[in-house]
Amino acid sequence: MKFQEINRWKFAFFTLLGMVILLFIIAIIAFNRLFPSIEETEWSISQNEGNAVFTIQTTRDDLNQFLATMIEQMPEENVPYEVTIEEQHIQFNSSLSLLGNNVPMEVYLQPEVHDNGDLILQVNSFSLGIFQIPSQQILQLAKNYVELPEWVHIHPSDNRVHLNVNEMDNPYGAVIAFTKFDLLQDEIELEVRIK
Repeated sequence: MKFQEINRWKFAFFTLLGMVILLFIIAIIAFNRLFPSIEETEWSISQNEGNAVFTIQTTRDDLNQFLATMIEQMPEENVPYEVTIEEQHIQFNSSLSLLGNNVPMEVYLQPEVHDNGDLILQVNSFSLGIFQIPSQQILQLAKNYVELPEWVHIHPSDNRVHLNVNEMDNPYGAVIAFTKFDLLQDEIELEVRIK
């Protein structure tokens, strides 16, 4: 009698284990089908020259305040998000609606100034809720489905977001170029060239 009881528990355990493994395999297959394959992209950066040049120096706190004001002025139908410039990285926070629940999303970016003044953001990590997700797949998804300004270029294969600030629309016809973006020293500097 005791031997049969042990076999029932053993059978129940292995049945439960098999169901968990099966659900895990189904989740992996669904995940692979949900996210698109990564495209290789080529990109180039253009050089711009201007006449009058103005240099603007700012700090992380001032730039954070400016970004918060700009985000508040965006149309309400846009997905709410927050950009914070920290001491070692730029943090992008938002949320996605998955299965009727809002899931927090965090992206950590490392800024780098290109020779022509564009800002290159290297994606260090990406998390969706408690899960770390490969940033290349998320960037490919964003490139395919998110409507971004023309001056924002996503390069999933390089884990980069290229902000071509030279192409930003502004009412004065000015060309903007970053000359320094040092988070540790809290020194952010850009030039504004008037054509």
